Amino acid sequence: MILKKIFYFLYPINILKNFLQYTIGAILFFIFYNQISFVKFFFGLLSFILSYSFVYGLNDIIDYDNDKKDKKIRMKKRYGFKSPLMLNITSKEELFCFSSFVLILGILLSFFVNFIYSLLIFVLIFLNIIHSNPFINVKKFQLILIPNLFLIEFIKFSMGWFTQSSQFNLFPSWLITVFSGIYVFVYVAIRSHSNFNKNSFNKKISIMILAIFLSIAYLFSYFLYDIILPLFITTIILLILIISCVNLSKKFEFKKKILVGFLMTYVSIFIVVVSMLLIKFNPFLWRVNQEISENITHNPQIKQFILLLNQSNYELIPLNNTFVNITLDDICKYYVSK
Repeated sequence: MILKKIFYFLYPINILKNFLQYTIGAILFFIFYNQISFVKFFFGLLSFILSYSFVYGLNDIIDYDNDKKDKKIRMKKRYGFKSPLMLNITSKEELFCFSSFVLILGILLSFFVNFIYSLLIFVLIFLNIIHSNPFINVKKFQLILIPNLFLIEFIKFSMGWFTQSSQFNLFPSWLITVFSGIYVFVYVAIRSHSNFNKNSFNKKISIMILAIFLSIAYLFSYFLYDIILPLFITTIILLILIISCVNLSKKFEFKKKILVGFLMTYVSIFIVVVSMLLIKFNPFLWRVNQEISENITHNPQIKQFILLLNQSNYELIPLNNTFVNITLDDICKYYVSK
């Protein structure tokens, strides 16, 4: 009985999703640096899973009184989300005590990774408390909801990277922005669909702004990282999936549309990461990717654009090599040599 409680207290239905987001950052680090510490990876993973289960427990406790009055939500949380409160296997007090205990345990484990990783855990929990706080009620204000949710997802996609290093050299910020932006875009689009008549104009504007921001981040990722072929492949596949799903979604119920939306999010991110791995280890694909990159970056205007973007002095250029402490002079020399 105790083991069963612990199992549900950890909200296992969400562990796979969080594991995927966490792992993506670690895989990106391996692609760029060609090395990985599995000890730090597993310490970080355990810390992240334990700490983040506090968020689900807190959300469950805050929403419990309202959720139990709504039959649909009650059934969803009981049979889909596997809420320990809705399953009647615990009380709010017991759930809060256990969630607080694993939060403290997760934070303590994070210090075995590095200080930056521990700081990210703190920030992530804080942002989620803001997101769930009934007094602030962020979900009613799009201008607060979207940036807050974006930061949450950005940190989650970055966690695996920062288990391996506390430095920001070569951190693929624009690529992580694309991943986080896709997730938030799907989330906002689904929320807008479910409450379309409420402030629909504001929601349309929010979606448009988010789409423009996502497009800019996607464009920057093309030019800043040597992954033009993976992004191109992903774009084509994603467009095919979107067109197919739009045609099929007319027959879907709303719940299935939600599932399809988030499934497409993870499929697109998975394709990018797997494509990058294939290019890294396959000489033929690497040459094709390099030729495409060189043809695009050969244009003088694009070269200047890349140099301007790289004034932050920490972005990555080639996929197959390791560059540490890149400066603007290094970037100039690299492109002049082309």
